[in-house]
Amino acid sequence: MQTQEADALQEYFLQGVSRTFALTIPALPMPLRRVVANAYLVCRIVDTIEDDPVLPLDQKQAYAHRFTQVLSQDQDAQSFAADLYPLLSLELLEMERELIHTTPKIMEIYRGFSETSRASILRCVTIMSHGMMHYQGRQLLRGLDDVRELQHYCYCVAGVVGEMLTDLYLDQVPGLAERVDQRHFMDRAVAFGQGLQLTNILKDLWDDRKQGVCWLPRSLYEASDVDLSRLESLDPGRYSVPHQWLIGLAHFRLREGLEYTLEIPAGETGIRIFNLWSLFMA
Repeated sequence: MQTQEADALQEYFLQGVSRTFALTIPALPMPLRRVVANAYLVCRIVDTIEDDPVLPLDQKQAYAHRFTQVLSQDQDAQSFAADLYPLLSLELLEMERELIHTTPKIMEIYRGFSETSRASILRCVTIMSHGMMHYQGRQLLRGLDDVRELQHYCYCVAGVVGEMLTDLYLDQVPGLAERVDQRHFMDRAVAFGQGLQLTNILKDLWDDRKQGVCWLPRSLYEASDVDLSRLESLDPGRYSVPHQWLIGLAHFRLREGLEYTLEIPAGETGIRIFNLWSLFMA
């Protein structure tokens, strides 16, 4: 596939399936922009499998696993798409279903990247899909067990994305690896992703509950005599203490995400803008 055609295809899908990344990814310089756009769409394929409201859990697990095999070239992308597409619910966005159908072309772009970038994307999708399927089987209105489990969930679906983005920055931007403390940089990259996910959990609380899901830590709310399984409204007296604590945690992680961004050399304005827009929207 020609570079121009690949960029146009990825831009088409970003506009159709992304709320925020369609706005932020264009700030990145080439060729990093192309890799990050592809990585986002690859992750979105896993999200689409997880989000399907009709597909049984065992089939979701099987297709999520098959997709990691497609990335590692142990499975054929064409057969993966041909098998999965007819099973998808019509309740999904048409663009999400089309993305699954177009998996072979997304994979064709993916295979043109460096071995390091491909390995980073594969690692991210493997951890993400395992985590999503684990928690998919536990979706209850009573919430997660505790703050530790909440942070693990946030790592699986977003912290690992921060790690992947950092790997891609280091691989694609000449000399960046020599200009940052890589261990410190990666730790804060995880916080960057977790902060964004915690924000989404707090913001989408009631929408999630309509879907039969609650990602709040049960033990934290039980300490304030709040039963998440019966939560119907916000009681300022009891609810505010655990909720404000979580808002504080999200804010702390976002501040770490800001420090992470500021570790990126000032001359890399595209990467800084990409990170900052996500943080500021959060």
